[in-house]
Amino acid sequence: MNPWERRLSLPAGEKLKVTRLQGAVFADDKFVIAGAGATSNSKNRIYVMSRDMDSLWSFEQMGGSRIGMYDLGFDGELIWGVDNDTVYGFTLQGEVKRKFKTNVTFARGIEWDPDRSELLICGRTSASPLRGVDRDGQLVKDYGQVGFNKATLAYWPADPDNAQLYIFHTDSTDLTISKFNLENQTTSFVKTLALEDGGLPEGCFITNKFDVYSWVF
Repeated sequence: MNPWERRLSLPAGEKLKVTRLQGAVFADDKFVIAGAGATSNSKNRIYVMSRDMDSLWSFEQMGGSRIGMYDLGFDGELIWGVDNDTVYGFTLQGEVKRKFKTNVTFARGIEWDPDRSELLICGRTSASPLRGVDRDGQLVKDYGQVGFNKATLAYWPADPDNAQLYIFHTDSTDLTISKFNLENQTTSFVKTLALEDGGLPEGCFITNKFDVYSWVF
């Protein structure tokens, strides 16, 4: 299969009857998905689903904003999400193990960097900084601006150009993937995704656990 060829389209929203699904990770052989409430009175939730999109369980999101978490990360132990200015590290069952404030303005994207043992967090505007923090919220490094609006994050340790941080962002009406080198703070274009059947994806994740023979985005 060629790189960036679509392999699967999974009907999570149809199965859950939720019209706004956002961040997602694949953790412990399960999909973990952040969903925003359909109405102003409904709660934002985290949904746990099987590989086959069977709904296993769900729990209410920890934050109190209207839309909730846009992006999720996974460090091999905890799921990470950010709502407004608060970062949460929680288990698959919804137990919060870590919680701290972030000084990233309008925090939106979040991912775990296993090479540097840090959480990477960016904001929703091109002027927002990208910052690396430890699991207690202490600043590890300020990487400056990545320069994209509505950015969410994924991490590929095996990137051949040593630009392991992948950035999913909306460029005009196109869904664009760029990547960022954390050593020299340079950005390069990767791919524009064409979605023939519509939709506007929000979060992103890269894993070699869904298919043990290859990395998938």
